[in-house]
Amino acid sequence: MRRVILGCVIGALLQGSAMTQQVEFPLDYYSFEEIARRMSVDGRRVDCARSLSQKLALVRLKPRSWQQAREILEAGLDIRFRLTSEAENRWILERNPEVARREKRWREQLAAYLEQKRDREWRLMRKIVDKRVSDEEAIAIILETFKEDAPDETIPPEVEREGRLIIELFRTAPLEPALRSWRAFHRYEQQQNEFLKNNHGAFDPNEPFRWYVQFEVQYPLSSFGFAQEVLDWAQSVASDKKSKFYSFSSSLGEHVEQNPQILRHFALDLLWVFARQYGELWARDALKQQLQPPLSVLETIEQGAVLREYIVTLPPDQLAWHLNDVEGKLVPFDSRAPVPTQLLARATWRWNRFGMDIEFVEAQDVSSFLHNMSTLSDYKSLIRRRGALRHTLERASSELARAYDAALERHNQLIQQSPVNQPLQPPLPAKASVADLVRRWAQEHKQEVVMEVLHPLIEAFEDSSASLEGRLKTFEPPCLLNQRDGVWFVQYSMAFLDRVSDVPYVAIRDLMRSDWSYEAWRRFYTAVSAEQARWLMIVDRFLSWNPRETPESQAVLASSVDLGIAWLVMAILESLPPDVRMQFWNPSTDAPTLTLAQLPFETRARLLSILTLWRALLIENSYGGLPRRERLMPPSAWLERLRLTHTKKGWALHLIPDEPSREDDKNRLFIISPLPGKPPLYLPESDI
Repeated sequence: MRRVILGCVIGALLQGSAMTQQVEFPLDYYSFEEIARRMSVDGRRVDCARSLSQKLALVRLKPRSWQQAREILEAGLDIRFRLTSEAENRWILERNPEVARREKRWREQLAAYLEQKRDREWRLMRKIVDKRVSDEEAIAIILETFKEDAPDETIPPEVEREGRLIIELFRTAPLEPALRSWRAFHRYEQQQNEFLKNNHGAFDPNEPFRWYVQFEVQYPLSSFGFAQEVLDWAQSVASDKKSKFYSFSSSLGEHVEQNPQILRHFALDLLWVFARQYGELWARDALKQQLQPPLSVLETIEQGAVLREYIVTLPPDQLAWHLNDVEGKLVPFDSRAPVPTQLLARATWRWNRFGMDIEFVEAQDVSSFLHNMSTLSDYKSLIRRRGALRHTLERASSELARAYDAALERHNQLIQQSPVNQPLQPPLPAKASVADLVRRWAQEHKQEVVMEVLHPLIEAFEDSSASLEGRLKTFEPPCLLNQRDGVWFVQYSMAFLDRVSDVPYVAIRDLMRSDWSYEAWRRFYTAVSAEQARWLMIVDRFLSWNPRETPESQAVLASSVDLGIAWLVMAILESLPPDVRMQFWNPSTDAPTLTLAQLPFETRARLLSILTLWRALLIENSYGGLPRRERLMPPSAWLERLRLTHTKKGWALHLIPDEPSREDDKNRLFIISPLPGKPPLYLPESDI
């Protein structure tokens, strides 16, 4: 009897095991919603969190139990499957909350470090000119700054030598009089350029500096309006053969060493370089104090682009400096009262770099000023070099640096293993996205792989290496390998930054696999929100996916900015009556034109909200050198003058000229896109 009962129990267990449905993922790009549907087996219903609906992953898993597949996907994609209803056996696929909290903490730590670094140049400059700071302390700051910018490089001896020269020279230089003479320096510089242009080739190349002598004959230094202290200092350092400046400048050649007149011009040129840099940093710092609330690095990282309007009150001399108003046309020389001024400030985070521009709204005839006034000009290089990247992460967060070190150590252990170091079949692409590269490798070597697609961007390969190991070396910031239960994970080292953006990867994938009909574009438009389309403008890169599994299939290449603009064009087309819409979609002969002010009120209200949301990016991405007055218009003013046209070149959205005579002015072009109406560029994979 016991044997009978035991046999029945074992049989039932075996039968139940045989009925358990396994989970399999053929090699492909899957949306997280598609992953949830494939995991909905054995009576389970797995839903996908809305925040992950446009996320994409490259997955290949052989048949496995549900629990095994769950653990692999959770580890490879930083997600979790959470039971929401035991009675109904319902689950939800969502981002792992521990990962989300950790990445948020890392972004905050990195942003705090970069905020401190934004003002580093100004602090350094103040240390150089502050006589209360010892020379040795100032030199240490200069060397520390160099080491921070290039942590994997040896400091050249000339850095310290030139640093000491700068400190000794400019702690005795008439800095304040030089700043008061900034208009004189501008006129002096402009006149030099004009003189050299008019006398090109007129001077002996063996005496390259003799032109200074002839220049001063025609344009005496006293004619430019320099403060007397500036002229006296230049004469003093040029005449004193014991001065540091004299010994430094004499190394340029015997003609300089023997001619104090030439040295005087060199002294003025060098003083202006230093005074201008100091003045720009001083004016920038004084202006930023009035930008309240400020544009923070963290806010910019998490939103991609931020735009704010400010009213600031500036002293006349500071305002004139910002506007580069040498002739006093905008700020009269006799102005004394502070001037209230309207500003537009834009901050962007792209390519792992923070940048900020500030423009005066009312300064219609002046080119933009303080371009990239707070740009971390060195941060892009820091993020793209592994040694410097490690230095940045360590300065920002020891926790983040340890996590990076651990991931890099695992990667280095795996990278030399087979089949990672095995060659790929030719022909090999010169450029491709890391996701397409991994897809091809997994197909050829029959490997299981899990990889979240965070930015399917085109990258150029610096060598002709024919293995995944060799090709991964070219991607910066690095993509790192990990492994679990025979499955390869490819993970982005900067995922904590990349996951902030809400790029509609799934909608783009579906569009790239479509027939490019109007219905396909409509599906793209309805699947993407205005905020997600805005992120396409922020990413500002070429996107690429191989739409099929076979290596021989053609890859599709598209500009993310073009896709974002195409979404805006679709928003306009979808508001039109069907017959008018088709006239735009398939024009016969004459290019159809539509003035947006003619649209119904509800449509204009929605377009106005989109233009307002996108304002920072439309200002930045306007084509054709649109004049400042029109670039900085409020979106409501844009809407009254925007016109949509479908030409042979594509879709153009531009401003109606304010004067009929300017109708053909090509600089009026606002934005243009070859989409929709035809697919992005098709290229054979070997040519990508």
